[in-house]
Formats: sequence, C-alpha cells, structure tokens
Amino acid sequence: MVVALLGAWLLVTKGNLTVLAISPKTLWLGLAVAVAGALQTLLPVRLIQHFSTVMVVGWAMLLGGILFTVIHPFWVQVPRLTLAGWLGVAFIVVFGTMLSFLCFISSLHYISPTTAGLLDTFEPLSATIGTVWFFQTSFNMYEVMGAG
Repeated sequence: MVVALLGAWLLVTKGNLTVLAISPKTLWLGLAVAVAGALQTLLPVRLIQHFSTVMVVGWAMLLGGILFTVIHPFWVQVPRLTLAGWLGVAFIVVFGTMLSFLCFISSLHYISPTTAGLLDTFEPLSATIGTVWFFQTSFNMYEVMGAG
C-alpha cells in the first residue's frame, strides 16, 4: 500500500513533493474514478449470485445512461459523423464498453473482487504505455519511478 501511494504521489507531483502537477479538478475526478472502480468490483458480487450477468450489466448501463442523459442530454450538440464515424462509435460502445464490462463482471464468478480489482489496475498502465508509444509523451525520471 505504501509503495502504491508513493508511486501515485510521484506521478502527480513529478518529483516536487510539495506541489501538485495536476489541477484540483483532475485530483477530484481521479479520486472519484478510484471510488467508482472499487464500487464496480464490489457491488455486483451479490447481484450476480441471484441474477444473470447480462441482466446486471444491462440494468447498470440502462440506469447509467438515463442518469447521464439527465446531466447531458444526448440530443444536444449531436456530432455530424459519416457512416464510418457512426460505425466506429458503435464498435466502441459494443466492444469497448458493453462486452468488456460484461467480461469483467462475469469474471467475478471465478475470481474474488480483490483479484479482479488488482487486475483492473493494469488498464491505466497499458493506457500510459500506449500514450507514450503512439503520442511520444515524455515522462521525467520521477514519473517513471512512480509508474514502476
């Protein structure tokens, strides 16, 4: 736990341990994502013991979609996309969201929520590696140590 906290501290301070290198909004959104990640791993365990995984994921996405529509209606500022653009969005929704979350929740039948949560932490690491690889983003020595 101490090593993980030290790594996160190095990442958000870039080695200057007295000043955050991220905005306060980024800090609070990051903390909210951490809480949401813990909840998405722990809350469905009892539900999937009584209902099918597809049912749990379907209701979760429906309720989340309704909540998001209240916050930001989908019919406001609809982007002008080509057919290829809409097919790309559909691919991301189906494969990048629905099926990936279904697989994640289904894994809770076979592994503990703790194990699933730990394995889920590799996603930000792979996203960071992809960002460095494809967008040539640079990291200083402290950020590399923090990621390690």
